Amino acid sequence: MKPFQLIQEIAKQAQENASPLPQPERMRQIWDGISYQFGGIELVSPLAEISEISPCPPISLLPGVQQWVRGIANIRGNLITVVDLAAFLELRPPSINKNSRIMVINKAGVMAGVLVDEVYGLRHYDYATQIEQITLDEPKLIPYVKGGFATDEQEKIVLSLFSLIQSQEFINIAA
Repeated sequence: MKPFQLIQEIAKQAQENASPLPQPERMRQIWDGISYQFGGIELVSPLAEISEISPCPPISLLPGVQQWVRGIANIRGNLITVVDLAAFLELRPPSINKNSRIMVINKAGVMAGVLVDEVYGLRHYDYATQIEQITLDEPKLIPYVKGGFATDEQEKIVLSLFSLIQSQEFINIAA
């Protein structure tokens, strides 16, 4: 058998024995988010809304601002306003501990750092488990909640940080 015929025979056998590619309707659509906790509430936010997660650097106080504004911090050369999310939503007084993290949000030139108690990491949820309506005990959270996901353990609430930083209450930081 000539080399070209041998290659054609191998190609033919490969096509006959190949597994089919997955069909689009069988592929799962996955939602990616960051899981975190503040004020005793575990939430997730879309990965696309968070540009960076940083340990809590030294924070310089700002005079004449709301009590939930912790101050400004230098994160990678950027001065970022740091907001205590639990204090903003009136869940508890502001606090920082060793697990605290700042999630940096950058939306249309508005950069803000949201201080949370702890970040659990990246989470993936199947869009098939998405829930549109979530019942909450915290009324201050409701305007920023964008549904959730049903998991085996519990419902995971999705908090839109973009909605939060664009709200009038967030923008008016002067005391």
